[in-house]
Amino acid sequence: MKKIYGLYTDDGILSKGAQALVDSGVHVSDVYSPFPIHGIENIIGMKWTRLAICAFIYGLTGLLIALSGMWWFMGIDWPMIIGGKPNFKFYQNLPAFLPIAFEFTVLCAAHGMAITYFIRNWTFPGSAPRNPDPRTTDAHFALEVDPHMNHKFSKQDIVNMLAKTGPVEIFEKNIGEKAHHLQPNAQVISKPKQSAVKQSAVSASSPKTSTSKKDDLTKIEGIGPKICAILHDNGVLTFDMLSKTSPDKIKAFLHAAGPRYKMHDPGSWPKQADLAAHGKWDELKDLQDKLDGGK
Repeated sequence: MKKIYGLYTDDGILSKGAQALVDSGVHVSDVYSPFPIHGIENIIGMKWTRLAICAFIYGLTGLLIALSGMWWFMGIDWPMIIGGKPNFKFYQNLPAFLPIAFEFTVLCAAHGMAITYFIRNWTFPGSAPRNPDPRTTDAHFALEVDPHMNHKFSKQDIVNMLAKTGPVEIFEKNIGEKAHHLQPNAQVISKPKQSAVKQSAVSASSPKTSTSKKDDLTKIEGIGPKICAILHDNGVLTFDMLSKTSPDKIKAFLHAAGPRYKMHDPGSWPKQADLAAHGKWDELKDLQDKLDGGK
């Protein structure tokens, strides 16, 4: 069944967004992140797993194998006196081989937990990825909401609430299927009315000023909140404007902002912006996947 995802570029924004959704009564199913997010398990009500029990069982198995090996090898199969240590009674050999028992316990626990982790998360070599977006293994974070677990909200209600938490994208998909981007309801902003006389006077006395809206340029792969602010400060406010700005000019903006931004390559940004400007979100997603994380 398809689930709804909000994609973020900052773990702090995701945590605040998850808290806002939970406070509104929305059940958040899961969170996908390239690294652990402290405290997110308490926000979304994640239950503790039984992996600790598995670790104990693996460690206990290793300890029993080590003790059995010492008893068999050194006491029955091939008893030897090494450095004057007694060999023919198990309890007399035990203190000398405690380090071996400890190391084998850790070895079995570590390997057992690694294999269990791969199987439990279906991330062993050769398996198909189950995360909703490959960018969640790089620099993005995803918040998952299952509409079937939130019956009191419509799908559009969930999208609208997600949009208020600051995601760069909202989409729905099933594992293994193509993502379908979702848009929140447009908000009608009332504007103060002006008389025709006043409007004509303003147009006669001064040139018409641009009131272009600002698009969220962070939807372009490779653009974060700080670079988005740099572009806005330099007059690149919308996807359409970005699509008509040459990569060399964008590089000049970045170089002027400081040396930390020189590493970014804006070569694909105009093409991505052109797709976003025309609402071709699925084609934009395909292009971003081919760009391998925008690098």
